[in-house]
Order: sequence, then C-alpha cells, then structure tokens
Amino acid sequence: MKTGRAVSLFAFAVASIGLILAYHRIADAYDFVLVLAGGYATAFFAFIAFSRRSVRESVLVGLLVTGSIAFVVGLFEIPAALRLVDYREVLRTPIMAPHRNPAYRIDEQLLYTQRPHAELKGVSPRGQISFLFDVPDPAPLPYDLRYDANGFRNPRDYDRVDIAVLGDSFVEGVHVKQPELMTSHLARTLGRDVANLAMIGYGPRQQRVLVEDYALPLEPDTIVWAFYEGNDLGNIRTFDGIVADPEAAFGGFHSLAARSFTSNSLLALKRLIGNPRPSAIPRSGWVSYEGQPRRTYFLYGGIPLEPEDEQSLAIFSEIFRESYELCQARGVRLVFVMIPTKLRVLMDTIRFDADSEAAGWRLNDQPERIRAIVEATSPDIPYIDLTPVLKA
Repeated sequence: MKTGRAVSLFAFAVASIGLILAYHRIADAYDFVLVLAGGYATAFFAFIAFSRRSVRESVLVGLLVTGSIAFVVGLFEIPAALRLVDYREVLRTPIMAPHRNPAYRIDEQLLYTQRPHAELKGVSPRGQISFLFDVPDPAPLPYDLRYDANGFRNPRDYDRVDIAVLGDSFVEGVHVKQPELMTSHLARTLGRDVANLAMIGYGPRQQRVLVEDYALPLEPDTIVWAFYEGNDLGNIRTFDGIVADPEAAFGGFHSLAARSFTSNSLLALKRLIGNPRPSAIPRSGWVSYEGQPRRTYFLYGGIPLEPEDEQSLAIFSEIFRESYELCQARGVRLVFVMIPTKLRVLMDTIRFDADSEAAGWRLNDQPERIRAIVEATSPDIPYIDLTPVLKA
C-alpha cells in the first residue's frame, strides 16, 4: 500500500515536471489544456500500473478520485451557469480588451461603457505591453478611479461644461491620479468646467457617437478630439468587425465558457506556472534617464501604412467631417489633437541594439495624412500636434 502511494506520488511529480517543461514550449491555451489532461492521465495510469492494489481496485479508486474532482468542480460551476458569479472577476483574470471584460457594460452604440458611478481601486501587476510581451520585472501600477453617471472619469456629474474632451486611454488615464489628468490640468489652467469623455480602447467610431450623444448635449463652447497615432485607425476595423457580427463577438466573450470556474482556474494556473510570451527585449531601446541608460519598451513600433490603413483613413475622413458638421450646426468649435506614439517622440534620442527588431523600424507619415484630412475638412479647425511638446 505504501509503495503504491509512493509510486503514485512520484508519478504525479514526474507528470507535473513534464507539464511545466512542456508548457514552456507552448503558448496556446488549448495546448495548455491538453498538457494538463495528459499530465493527469499520466498520473492516473501510473497509479494503476504501479499500485499494489489489483488493477480493478486501482481503476475504481482512480475513477472515484476523478469523479470526486468533477463533482467539486461542478459545484463551483453552478453559480457561473446561473450567472450569479463571473470567475473572471473572482480570480482577476487579466483581460486587455474592454469589450471582453465583464467589468464593462455592453452598449449598442459604443460597444461598451464603464458602469455608472463605478469606483475602482487596486494595483495592476503590470503595464499594457506586459500582457503581450515578456517584460523583465514589470512595474506594478496603482489605480484609484471614480466615474460619473455615464461611465466617464469625471469628479462629478455634469449638466453643462465649457469644454468636452474625447479620446481613449491617454485621456482617461487609468493610472493617473484625478488631479493630474490632462482634463483636470485644463480645468485649473482655464478656470473652466471640462468633461473627460474618453474611454480605453475607443476610436473614431465611438468618438463620432460621443460628439452627438454625450458632448453636444453638455452645450460646450469647444470639443477637443484627441487622436492616438498608435491604434485609432485599427480601432475602426475592430469596431466594424464587432458590429458585423455582434452575437459572435459578445456571445463568445461572455459565454459560460468565459465565465466558468474551470477555464479561469486554468488561466490562473497558467499564470502561476509561467505565461510564456515573446520577449519584449527586441522591441526595446536605450534612453538616457537622469544621466544613466535606461531600457524602454515599445508596444507600437515603426511600420509602414498598410492597405487596410488606407481604407481606415478614408473612413476616418468621413467620420470626422460628419462630426465637424454636427459641431458647426450647434456653434461649437472643434479642436483636433494628435497624440504620437512613444517611438515618434523618442526616435531622435533612442539607441537600439544592432540586432534588435526595433533597429529596423522607421516612422510612417500617418500624422501628416491625418493633418491633411483635418485641414481638408475645414481650415478653421485648430490642429495641435503634441510631438514637439513631448520631445521637449
């Protein structure tokens, strides 16, 4: 009996080591599940092969243990099936895309919004680039957020404002304290009421909705449209893809499989063992910080505009023209702000390793293309490029 238990324990240890070694050669979640199943099967059959019990008794014991595990897991799955619990929230499963995140509400026009008067406080274990790439020693990022009745990051609900600012995560600033947000600085500097109407992941399609349904009803004198070079054109394609088949998009993201204890526990185990991702080192360079070289990483590199970007530029031109006409009809001034990528800001001062992927990066002409669209819409629209200021 003791020998059988020792052999079973040894087989489990061997299977676990094999699981870890195999896992570090894969990155796909389905492969991870297969490796887990293979590890369990290895331990199961090792127990049968080396147990001092008879084969029949060993199989019955193995099946009893398996059934007990399945029963306990099933008990945990019942609340998820009844939509009483979402284990993505309980186990804090990292989710980068907001439209997949149960913390946000599904919205017919904007795809998703933050919950009204949401209050969120905690620490993110890593920054955005660390979701996709392996960054050595990522810095934890604290957040303390308060949202208004419409799910936007404002200190109070506004009935009327002087300025409304549209944008994405750069304007929402989830890891920036409320007094240090650009909208807070703007309000203090001008002595005016400024509404932050930005949301992580929003792009031109959502901003067109924000102009008509959220900004103009606040009767502002000015609407500021903040455009991020890194992903705003891509956000148009993401939006259109979801709208083309919303059931497939939202149904899969918020299905029982997505909410379940099993899938989220496996993801938690995956993070615990190690979550192999491509190294971020090839996407990095050296900058001088307080007289010392410091490695910095880039989520968005230098790539030429692709044919799909050309199509997105044409779509953006139409979206922006419609938004400008809405503002004109209400006597509201529209101001355009170009937010560059970190690469564009640091390109003149950064040093890349000779063998890195980043050494071959080149800047494209997207800001010039966007400027031409803004000027073609109306020469009266102020175009503010933040690149020189951020470089300085």
